[in-house]
Amino acid sequence: PNTGDEADVINLSLGAVVAPWFLAVLAGKTEEVVVVTPLLEGMRRAVDLGKLVVVAAANAAGHYTLNLLCGVQGVICVGSSNQMGTGVRGDDRLSWFSSRGPMPWYDVGPTLVAPGENIYSTIPTALATKLGLEEPALTASGTSLAAPHVSGALALLLEHYRELGRSLTVDTATRLLVHSSTSILTTEASNIASNIAGPHEAGAGLLNVYNAAFSDM
Repeated sequence: PNTGDEADVINLSLGAVVAPWFLAVLAGKTEEVVVVTPLLEGMRRAVDLGKLVVVAAANAAGHYTLNLLCGVQGVICVGSSNQMGTGVRGDDRLSWFSSRGPMPWYDVGPTLVAPGENIYSTIPTALATKLGLEEPALTASGTSLAAPHVSGALALLLEHYRELGRSLTVDTATRLLVHSSTSILTTEASNIASNIAGPHEAGAGLLNVYNAAFSDM
């Protein structure tokens, strides 16, 4: 850190889904000994240094299935949304596979959701060769495809704030994302007038980077 060219935003698509009681122990929310691993400690240190750490929520569908890395204080946990093949935000829905909260200590989780279905993205060249693809890219779905949308949005917000001569702290960045997000339908929704996903399904809602950039916070 502090070399002048270190990362400002860290995007992580790894981890595991663990039992709720174990996640509570990992996050230090119980009276038991806090579990320390190099990865979790590294994430905590990154947040303490003001880095924006984004984590894919996982693809385990049910409640209490969030990635254990989402239990680290200060990280931004991202679930997946389905754009339904349209450019209209009003019909977007929570992806059926997107892991849901709450956290075992009843904090809201995930933080928010972003597009994660049928995303065209690059893949390792070796994998493309193995799959017989002409170019190293394919269409895939998952919270691992949703998290980079949020990381990219944060990079844009950082640049925007620097142009304004302002700093963007972890707390301010998270608040901007949360307060600018818009509601999204649950997986089972049948129309746009009802069945809005709750905070333990989609967190604050669907990412809206324009709203975040021009928020008066």
